[in-house]
Amino acid sequence: CDRFAIGRTQISIMFKKRVGCGVIEYMNQLKIDRAKTYIREDVYNLTEISELLGYSSVHYFSRHFKKTTDMTPSEYAKTLSKGFTRITK
Repeated sequence: CDRFAIGRTQISIMFKKRVGCGVIEYMNQLKIDRAKTYIREDVYNLTEISELLGYSSVHYFSRHFKKTTDMTPSEYAKTLSKGFTRITK
């Protein structure tokens, strides 16, 4: 805000007009997208993913993931493994 001499409200309005959602909502969606990537890569467990993304607990991460995707991180991982086994058969 200081750098461009624009108020927070004005920046928020400009951001929402350009991106289609608020800053916090956008950042949360980025976190969930990153979580999906981590789950697909299967390098980290869910506790590690929640820590990497800055969640205070794996439970809060799971609730946020489910609210955003309509499935828990575990359910998401299972759908990936089911899809993979179908493709490889």
